[in-house]
Amino acid sequence: MIENQKPKESKTSRETQTFYRVTFKNNVGLLQIADNKANMLISINTLVISAIVAISGYGAIASQFETIGIKVILPVSLLLVFCLISTILAVKAAKPKLILRDDRPYQPEKGSILFFGESASMSLEAYLAETARILTSKNEINRHMSVALYQQGIVLNRKYKLLGLAYNLFMIGIATGTFAFLAFLFLE
Repeated sequence: MIENQKPKESKTSRETQTFYRVTFKNNVGLLQIADNKANMLISINTLVISAIVAISGYGAIASQFETIGIKVILPVSLLLVFCLISTILAVKAAKPKLILRDDRPYQPEKGSILFFGESASMSLEAYLAETARILTSKNEINRHMSVALYQQGIVLNRKYKLLGLAYNLFMIGIATGTFAFLAFLFLE
């Protein structure tokens, strides 16, 4: 009976697997949240920009801007500029960016083929050879998973910094445009 039992994995091995599984899952979830927030901000900003352009176009055609003047043009322009900058930052956050470029070869001691930026620059033969090399050592597998997590963290950090800046500019733009409009309205 004892001969038929499979050897149990050590507790630290299971803990290591759980650590990597949970961390990768959390990072993927955070990447999805960042992309969803970027898409939401892009949608809101493009709706605001489209509405401003459409209303401004109608106002220019109807010659109504001449009678309203700077009271509307300045707040609308402020809102338009802030929304445009916020949209650009949100697009940059949503846009995929590889850490390694094709002009830099894969460096096994610094990189990990588990990260898409590394394996994308490799030929199929090089990828298969590196995979075979890695799978022979548990320590090498753990090192590659750790490097991949680190590189995911870099991507997450970049996305969230850009998103934070985009959201802050959107809030500043809405507030500045509203306060400028109210100032012109009440100072008249």
